[in-house]
Amino acid sequence: MADFIGGVIKGLTDGLATAGLTGLTIYREWPPANKEMALPALSLLTVAPRFTRCAPYALSQTTPDVNNNAVVKWCVGQYDLSIQMDIWTAYKAQRNAFYETVFNFFQGQGPAGFNIALADYHNAICGYQQTSYSLGDDEERSSREEWRARFTIEATCRAIVSKTEAIITEVPQLNFTIEDGDEFDTPASPVPIDGGGASTEDFDGSLDGGNAFGY
Repeated sequence: MADFIGGVIKGLTDGLATAGLTGLTIYREWPPANKEMALPALSLLTVAPRFTRCAPYALSQTTPDVNNNAVVKWCVGQYDLSIQMDIWTAYKAQRNAFYETVFNFFQGQGPAGFNIALADYHNAICGYQQTSYSLGDDEERSSREEWRARFTIEATCRAIVSKTEAIITEVPQLNFTIEDGDEFDTPASPVPIDGGGASTEDFDGSLDGGNAFGY
């Protein structure tokens, strides 16, 4: 099974790397308090993605094998994933530089954010938008020689499942042969419309009282 969240995180870090956000230690969880961080660092926290169902439709299909089986990829809905991204540095100036890199990168993508194909998730196109940010500037952080910038990013992607299915490669043809002398029975009279009352033959075409339909 493809790793959706892992694919989204990798897509985000790959996209930010093109903007120059490199050389950071990446944590896929909150950095442990009892361990010294390797700064500068980037931590990425997620929760379970939100799923919106849709009517399934096929996206792609491999060539059928000798048994007429093929792998079919289906879109079954949409995933929306919230990502909390924190940049940690030992110096305020460095934190500010990283912050500007991320902020300007998203601003440069326009209102739609940026899109990237997820190599680890069916090569699906994922869209990313920055929805909020904050800078933690206070005495406590300064005394700990820790400076941080926090971003909230929303990722949107198709929900895809992959299945092996039997594929019909040829449509069977049905051949009917009528032998001489074969007969087909036909009804002797029209089937009554009201299940036992009048038939179409009884309808005289009028719409006033007393006709076959009781109008």
